[in-house]
Amino acid sequence: MRKICLVGLYFALLLLQTGCREAKPKLIREVNFPDIFSPTTIFYNQGKIYLACNEGNKIIVLNDSFGIIDSIPIPHSGFGIDSLGIKAGNITGLCLLPDKSEPKLWAMRSGSLPSLDSGFIINLKAKSLQNVSLRKFYDRIRRTKAENRIDFEGICNFGNRYILANRGNPEFPQNQLVIVPRDFYLMQDSVPFQLSKIGFQKDSREFYGIKGIDYSFTSDKLFLTASPVSPTNKTSNRPTGHTYLWITDHFSSMSGITAINPARIIDLQAIDKAFSNKSIVGLCIIHEDKTKYHLLLLSGSLAGTTLSILELPKIQS
Repeated sequence: MRKICLVGLYFALLLLQTGCREAKPKLIREVNFPDIFSPTTIFYNQGKIYLACNEGNKIIVLNDSFGIIDSIPIPHSGFGIDSLGIKAGNITGLCLLPDKSEPKLWAMRSGSLPSLDSGFIINLKAKSLQNVSLRKFYDRIRRTKAENRIDFEGICNFGNRYILANRGNPEFPQNQLVIVPRDFYLMQDSVPFQLSKIGFQKDSREFYGIKGIDYSFTSDKLFLTASPVSPTNKTSNRPTGHTYLWITDHFSSMSGITAINPARIIDLQAIDKAFSNKSIVGLCIIHEDKTKYHLLLLSGSLAGTTLSILELPKIQS
């Protein structure tokens, strides 16, 4: 009897160890696009991937096999170099704009320059764009920050609200999440919003700026990517190329908190050397089941654009 129990215990431990080995994030696929440059953000909906890029001022549409099937031209914003010496992105956030009649996308600009205080409502069927000024709303957010500057680098759906990722900078090393109703652009003078600081900075010499955001309704988790930016370099807000994945659990119960820290921080370079010297500029959830997520990560370089699929096992939280 004792021998049977020992054998049972051995196999239980073996299964536990095997499960622990398997429950690790891993890069399962990479797709390179050598002819697509300056990607800025990404969004996934119903089997289609929407990839915005500065080069050519367009949103490229891909199917779930990563084949290019369409493109949507975006008016040139007159964007250029902002006060930190950064080439500002034309479109830095994409998400779904619910509409019962026709499918629409909400595309927003960062607000890092006066020419970028706007967004677009995109009718996907007609490929038509409605320009929407966001100056009044952006000015309200600017007044909440000590250096009176904003840089929205992502947006995602959150029930009947949006979560906006407001990236900090070396002069003001603080990231913010801004939660607003989905129709915020219709009542910019008075629309209520919630502000939360996100991410504790352990070392004042190194700032982690957020760029890329998505939310899982199924598991109530918020996903962000963050890259370290040295505050000692006052002329650049470019990430160093070493990117981390931040995961916040039970986000719906934390959305009113003034300061939030991620429950998990994952070093992407430690998962796979393919992430070395890559700055992730966007992310979206493309698959979720009972055991795992598939996250699509967007990065760009002089060699073009790369889409990476990260498999992230679910763990109890």
